[in-house]
Amino acid sequence: MKTTWEEIQKSMTETYENYTQKKLLPGTVEEKKLQAIASELYALSCYSDFILKQAFVQSATGEYLDRHGELRNCKRKSGTKASGILSFGINEASDTDIIIEKGTVCSKGENPLIQYITNENVTLASGQTECEVLCTAMENGESFNAQGGEITVLVKAPLGIEYVINRDDITGGSDDESDSAFRKRIIETFKIPLNGFNKSSIELEVKNIEDYNDCHIKQSSEAGKVDVIVSCTRELTSDDTSKIKSLFPQCELFGVEVQVKNASKTHYNVKALVTMNYIDDKDSIRQKIYDDLYEILTRNKIDYSITLDELRKAVLKYDSVDSVEITSDALLGDLINCNTDSYLLLDNLEVELYEK
Repeated sequence: MKTTWEEIQKSMTETYENYTQKKLLPGTVEEKKLQAIASELYALSCYSDFILKQAFVQSATGEYLDRHGELRNCKRKSGTKASGILSFGINEASDTDIIIEKGTVCSKGENPLIQYITNENVTLASGQTECEVLCTAMENGESFNAQGGEITVLVKAPLGIEYVINRDDITGGSDDESDSAFRKRIIETFKIPLNGFNKSSIELEVKNIEDYNDCHIKQSSEAGKVDVIVSCTRELTSDDTSKIKSLFPQCELFGVEVQVKNASKTHYNVKALVTMNYIDDKDSIRQKIYDDLYEILTRNKIDYSITLDELRKAVLKYDSVDSVEITSDALLGDLINCNTDSYLLLDNLEVELYEK
């Protein structure tokens, strides 16, 4: 904000007194009129600042950033729902069938708000103690991905069913692309000649496809081949492979084989212990720090290691923060280390605040 209400009011008062050669007395009708006009001018000033901010891709947000993306043929990626298999069971076999209806809701044991819904009607046959049912997360988001054994709560148990569990991981959930991540993708298009032939241009084309988070093209260790490593919210299918290979017509022309591969995942956890000089609103500052760290930790870029210095700077920018200690199970020196042809996949982030 370039101009405050007080500055506008002061300027108008000085101008009024210069023109009328009269002192503006407090509480007069003239003063109230100037205050009303100052309020309207202040509102216009706020709006003009907002419009100026939205005019540039570096500062635009929300739908205005989407419009900048459209000008560069970039579209914000929407989130996806996690899916997998749930096992419903009883401790002792029954002599009657038990129906598990489509729409049965279950949740994570440690977070009842992370819920999943069954996709089909399934019968647990008499004499059996367990059956498997396909399920989908209730909402989009990475937080709905679940490791084996995390989903254990029957929100409304089908009659006769005693337990539920996911024996395998529930995967495929992703968040809507953030303003920060989308902005970086748009800015990349200004730096790269979009001719469809240079390495960076093709990588960007792959990244612009809805389900793909990142792409890395490199010379294969095998002669006459090129490796295309892709990070995706799910396993790549034959359709994915065909779609990606179609972006390499020049390779086919010169007899070079394109090998499309899933980037492997490096799972990791992070904990930030933040010492504060003072704490005005503990929940608010913790959430701000969490969001800033989360944005850095979930970029899902291939061969991208995260420096502790980058994480510290994201926390220390707040005046109330004195120091921060960051630990991780993937820490190697001053790096959260990413393996080759892999991307870092955050499992859990904890932020704890302590007053000095």
